[in-house]
Amino acid sequence: MPDIPPLRAVALLCLFTIGASLPLGATSILFIGGSNTPTAEADDEVMTYLEQRYGAANVSYLEDGASRAGDEDGFDLIIISSTVSSGSIRGKFHDSAVPVLNWESVITDNDQAGEFGVTTRLNESESDHRIRIIGEHVITAGFSTGEIVQLVNGAETVFWSVAPEAADVVHLAEDDDNSANKFLSVVEEGGALMGGGSAPARRVIFGLKGTTFSSLTEDGRTLFGQAVDWAAAGALPPQAPTVINSTASGVGASSATIGGEVTDTGGVTPVVTLYWGDNDGGTNAGSWDESFDLGQQGGLFISQLSGLQPGTTYYFRSFASNPGGSAWAGSTASFTSGALPGPPSVVNLPASAVSFTSAQVQGEVVDTGGESPSVTMYFGTNDGATNPAGWDESVVLGAESGVFANSLFNLSAGTTYYYRSYVQNGGGWAWAPTTASFQTPAYQSPTVITGPATGITGSAARLSGEVTSTGGEAPSVILYWGGSDGGSDPQAWEESQGV
Repeated sequence: MPDIPPLRAVALLCLFTIGASLPLGATSILFIGGSNTPTAEADDEVMTYLEQRYGAANVSYLEDGASRAGDEDGFDLIIISSTVSSGSIRGKFHDSAVPVLNWESVITDNDQAGEFGVTTRLNESESDHRIRIIGEHVITAGFSTGEIVQLVNGAETVFWSVAPEAADVVHLAEDDDNSANKFLSVVEEGGALMGGGSAPARRVIFGLKGTTFSSLTEDGRTLFGQAVDWAAAGALPPQAPTVINSTASGVGASSATIGGEVTDTGGVTPVVTLYWGDNDGGTNAGSWDESFDLGQQGGLFISQLSGLQPGTTYYFRSFASNPGGSAWAGSTASFTSGALPGPPSVVNLPASAVSFTSAQVQGEVVDTGGESPSVTMYFGTNDGATNPAGWDESVVLGAESGVFANSLFNLSAGTTYYYRSYVQNGGGWAWAPTTASFQTPAYQSPTVITGPATGITGSAARLSGEVTSTGGEAPSVILYWGGSDGGSDPQAWEESQGV
């Protein structure tokens, strides 16, 4: 990283935490914003993004007012935020031989001396800005010409590139609903600029405003990152990427997760293919059984495998390529899928809480076989034995590993019911050795006695009785009376009243 004059070192913030992914090797970036620390508007998020992508030791921050021409010497790229004061930047870096990525809209044209002379700006605020990709370029790698890309989420402001503009400016995208509004405008080193002269190094105009970076979609950040990569690479061609395998995880009998990591993009985010199979194909793509095309990857990547054979060794290896070359992971990785579980076993337990119309049937998984089996209880008024179709009813209880139970309702009184448990896991299935049964009790006839009449007057009396046995269910009671004894014939009584 270049030295900053000591009298102004206080204005330069350098953080030295090593990032996880360092495209372009030791790419060094000077980020210029409008505050003495990167805290204005979205500058803190931009700084974090750059540190994570390039390594904190490779990203320096400088306040606009403290910056001077020549501060960029030794850096691979200058990034200028819209939080700067245009007057504090104008005339300092327009003729720099270091590439520039700028989103301070006031200095994109040549209205005043010392501006970048790339394009004229047009601000626009709307919700969910969308752009159409119109140029094939390293910056738009992974996107198709004509593809509509949502750039930001929510209501934000961007600025478009409009005429007049530099003769050699190349626009890579445009407003999806107005093709006159261009976006992502670049000029290659040596390209003609507005007002005469040529670009001393690459220039990129990425039309953000102060807080827009915070609302960039994943696609928007991909375009931003690739724009930074391209600008920082200058006129140098991209290099071959480097990639490694990760340790397989979540390994089971029939599934696993494999992956790897692009540790250096080589300047252009590479396309990654993950090869795998039950034999080691080495660095010969045609020798592998299977592969996943994962598209562009700039860091960690994973893929899920399913349908594996139990107890089998599988191999995998990552491959990455970009315009600068291609590379395999240094060696092949492997894992062995788990063994299948054994078959489970189950027994029935005696029914409990048996009543006239309900009961609880039970069982127990006495051996899971290494994997908790799914339990199904079959029941009914006939014994279906080990034929599922022979049973009246069934209920799936799901995975169980010990005692389980199921309550039955709306049974008939005085009836014998049968039940049997069935279990199944990846290793097999089993029925309980025998069918179990229980009998709901039958209802009995109730008994009742007549009590003496009380409170007798010339026009009234109180009649009474007592239910001495319900027979298992509270009975309905009707009291009969009249001027003669009707005995046990309801029709022979003159009056009756339900109680």
